[in-house]
Amino acid sequence: MAVITLTTDFGSLDGYVGMMKGVIHAINPQATVIDLTHEVEPQNILNGAYHVFNAHRHFAPGTIHVAVVDPGVGTNRRAIGMKIAERGYFIGPDNGLFSYFLNTYADLQVRELNNPAFHLSEISNTFHGRDIFAPVAAFLSRDAPFEQVGAVFDPSALVRLENILPEWHNLPDTKKILKGRVLHIDHFGNVISNIRREHLTHFGQEALNNARVSVPGQLLANGIRETYGTAENGEIIALFGSGGYLEIAQVNEQAAYVTTLIENSVYLKQRVVQIGFPFEVELPYWASNVPDLPPLL
Repeated sequence: MAVITLTTDFGSLDGYVGMMKGVIHAINPQATVIDLTHEVEPQNILNGAYHVFNAHRHFAPGTIHVAVVDPGVGTNRRAIGMKIAERGYFIGPDNGLFSYFLNTYADLQVRELNNPAFHLSEISNTFHGRDIFAPVAAFLSRDAPFEQVGAVFDPSALVRLENILPEWHNLPDTKKILKGRVLHIDHFGNVISNIRREHLTHFGQEALNNARVSVPGQLLANGIRETYGTAENGEIIALFGSGGYLEIAQVNEQAAYVTTLIENSVYLKQRVVQIGFPFEVELPYWASNVPDLPPLL
């Protein structure tokens, strides 16, 4: 029986996640449901796209991934199901949430979730996660045919987020710069980008040691390290995290935040880096010619 994962921006204060699980278990009492995260930045589709794509490779083929970051709920945006043969099913709104999959996998089967037999009998204009996406996932976990969830839809017509992949630029002094974006600020305050290890494997270690990694105007790290332990407490460093994404971290502190003493031992903690901010890697002028960017596999 397939596992169902949930990725949402619902948080833990309200009962929204619990209601989705209730719907799933009412349809399939034997369902295994895994909470991937419910702390996607509210209404931030780019952040949600990172979470579901980053995690999907660590689940068995056939897993059913439900992702709900849905600021357009109740409008004419489509509800979709996507099947990737070697990965599983992806259920959610057609708003760019699955953009990274569209750029990575060629063999996609997409259907609009327009078969009411797979929905709850009453559908709210504000909670399709409970009323459409959760029941579709539950029926699929009971081996319902994917072909029955709705009409076939052309993958090329799905909504794609813009500027989700990094791009190379040449500077006037012949230096090369890879420009990306911040995808996520994790629990430790690490600033995670859309630049992956394979984007820089063309360059030797000496070039990486001399790279400048930055969130322009906010953070700067000199060189790309292998581990946190090679730096001193408080030092700002760049390294590839466990997911293969380049990040900026501050050893034993939080790179994305600045703490300021106000008065009388009262401190103000502010986040100075936001999701979507530019994230850049500048290579030295003597580094070799830049390669074509590989897909995010």
